[in-house]
Amino acid sequence: MNKIILIAMAGAMVFSWSGGIARGQFYDRGYEDARRSGNSHHDNYREDSHSRASDSRSNSRREFRSNDPDVIVRRAYEDVLNREPDKDGLRTYRSRIIDDKWSEQDVRSDLRKSAERAGRTPAAADVIIRRAYQDVLGRDPDASGLATYRSKLINENWSERDVRSALKSSSERRETGGISNEQAQEMVRRAYQSVLGRDPDSSGSSLYVQKIRQNRWSEADVAKELRNSPEYRNKRKK
Repeated sequence: MNKIILIAMAGAMVFSWSGGIARGQFYDRGYEDARRSGNSHHDNYREDSHSRASDSRSNSRREFRSNDPDVIVRRAYEDVLNREPDKDGLRTYRSRIIDDKWSEQDVRSDLRKSAERAGRTPAAADVIIRRAYQDVLGRDPDASGLATYRSKLINENWSERDVRSALKSSSERRETGGISNEQAQEMVRRAYQSVLGRDPDSSGSSLYVQKIRQNRWSEADVAKELRNSPEYRNKRKK
């Protein structure tokens, strides 16, 4: 009796296995017939499935990168403060993104309100002051000017525009005829190009910028001086 049961079970397994093969062969033949007949539905479906899966994985990776707290904080620091975040800043904003559900816009908005962005730290204030002095007066600030404007930026909420406005109204600026360092450099460059056919070297530029701003030379004065130079005379002989 047991032998009969075992034989019956074995027969059922063989039948099921052979039936599975037959069904597989039937589907394979159907797919092959469709392919040969020019019906690309099966191929398209298979390729679309792979494509959708690949796109989904790719999109997931992009979404993960864009939502990574460290990436968000670093990107915001670079764009707003033009530097990498320090450890404390990275830790603070990472916590706010994860725990307080801050967005990248929240991080950027907070950085824009920071003392560093407004120039209300000594280091940031000094950068602003040096930049303003170079642009308006053509020199680095002296110790007294640095201390004065640093105090105004930090304690009186001055902006960089306020610093520049004060320098433009200074007696030193008036003594230069109101010509900025950049304007004087451009005057010298034009004079060199018209007379010598080249841009000025650093020593020549510094010399004539100083004469324009301190001695009230005009662009014509610079050109006249260049025509008396050995370089110009040698150029004329050729």
